[in-house]
Amino acid sequence: MGITPEARRARARLAAHTRWHPGDDLDELTEECLREIAHSRADEAISSLTVLVGKMSPGQLARLRSLATGEVAGWPMPPPEVRAWLRDMLDMTADAVPS
Repeated sequence: MGITPEARRARARLAAHTRWHPGDDLDELTEECLREIAHSRADEAISSLTVLVGKMSPGQLARLRSLATGEVAGWPMPPPEVRAWLRDMLDMTADAVPS
């Protein structure tokens, strides 16, 4: 998986700030850049999943439903907006693929 433009910008911004302001406390900027990179990766994963959902087997869709409802033991609970998106996406496919 390649790096997205948003992640590239966040990484470059952190590197430039580190280079030009070496004595600054970078904790807050580092956290902000890491969040931007994580959001960029999540957006890319969601886009990929959206393309594939129509081709998934009933078993794969059931696993996604479990993730959307938080029923997967040992996995961290996705954020509420991700769970809502998964439920909406799975509801759209309910007519096309039986659960």
